[in-house]
Amino acid sequence: MLKIKLKLIFFIGIVLIPVIGIFSQDIFLPEINKKAEEYVSQKNNKGLVIGIVNGKVSAVQGFGIKSDLKKEKPDQNTIFEIGSVTNVFTTGLMLLESYEGKFSLGERIQKYAPPGVQVPAYQQMVCTEYFVPDLMDSDNMRVVSCQPDPTVPDICIGFCDLASHSSGLPSEPRGFFRKKFFKKIFYKKDPYKNYTKRDLYNDLPKYTINCPPGVHFSYSNVGMALLGNVMADMNGTSYGELLRTTILRPLEMENTAVGLSRTQLRFLVQGHNQKGNAIGHWSFKGMAPAGGLKASAGDLVKFLQVNMGLAGEQIIIDAFAQTHEPQLDHPTFILNKKTYTGYGWFTSDLNQNTKAVWASGSTGGFRSFIGFVKSSNVGVVILSNAANDVEEMGFEMLELLNDKAVNEQPDLLGGGGE
Repeated sequence: MLKIKLKLIFFIGIVLIPVIGIFSQDIFLPEINKKAEEYVSQKNNKGLVIGIVNGKVSAVQGFGIKSDLKKEKPDQNTIFEIGSVTNVFTTGLMLLESYEGKFSLGERIQKYAPPGVQVPAYQQMVCTEYFVPDLMDSDNMRVVSCQPDPTVPDICIGFCDLASHSSGLPSEPRGFFRKKFFKKIFYKKDPYKNYTKRDLYNDLPKYTINCPPGVHFSYSNVGMALLGNVMADMNGTSYGELLRTTILRPLEMENTAVGLSRTQLRFLVQGHNQKGNAIGHWSFKGMAPAGGLKASAGDLVKFLQVNMGLAGEQIIIDAFAQTHEPQLDHPTFILNKKTYTGYGWFTSDLNQNTKAVWASGSTGGFRSFIGFVKSSNVGVVILSNAANDVEEMGFEMLELLNDKAVNEQPDLLGGGGE
């Protein structure tokens, strides 16, 4: 009986190594520790967990406290809300589904939507110019009238348009955050709690698409939610369950889910607003594919390693790699960095020779950042249980890790990034 148990343990160890990699605290640079300590020392911040990937070596370290009532450090198993970082799980799911031949990326989402669900399309316009007398002036007044062109087919939204935030759908569901005053109050609460998948589908015909899909970047939580929910409906399951069976379970991400189990809830940390006050958690129904995941830094390190091509099954590595590829220019510079948009991910110029692939997220009481530099095989995960930015710190840590890797291996200078 003892031999059987030992063989089982040995087998599990062999299975886990390709996903987890080698764990070592030695890869935490003093400058990274300093930046983390500076963040948690600020009055309104509480806890922070940092995950570092350096090749196949990884490490996770906690800083600060979980809350004023629970003065202990968060760790690799502590669960945080990760907000829009959920996007890159939804787009990864999309690529895996397309690899299975369930649809092609350019296909119309309408074809796969449930019966009765009407996805809006872009109607091309025909414009007519004419002149009318101006009663206040001797000249005629020029008037241009534009109407939908019945001779030209509508341009429909494809899977890839939703994944690249170029569908033309609005950022938030109909009626959300109409006035800044109400937005400020509403955002502190649990804004998506009662917004169901049925609400999402019912609102779709009310939206007007003002530009051709796939042309311009315009961030859309509605579009990402539509993408995840349609894929779930195609498979006859929920988004959370589809994600669990397709990505979370194969990557052994045991502390990541949309709906946490009783065991997982014990690891969920308290969130805090920008003033450092405890705030309630957010819950998601119809909008879950856009921001509903909760995860630990230990799990996100595994996820990052697979995205970097350092671990995991080849089909998942290939699918994830395609989500990184730039599709459109981002309309603005992010932290003074030229940025491109992929499928959920962003690619920014880290310096003259290097590009970083990254994603960030926020909810009422949390901030998150994950990113990596493919050319030097370094990556970082940052999870905070305070609503104060970690994006800039994420780039700073990536620069530190990349510089160290390049200095130790000068041939990396020719790598050029992803």
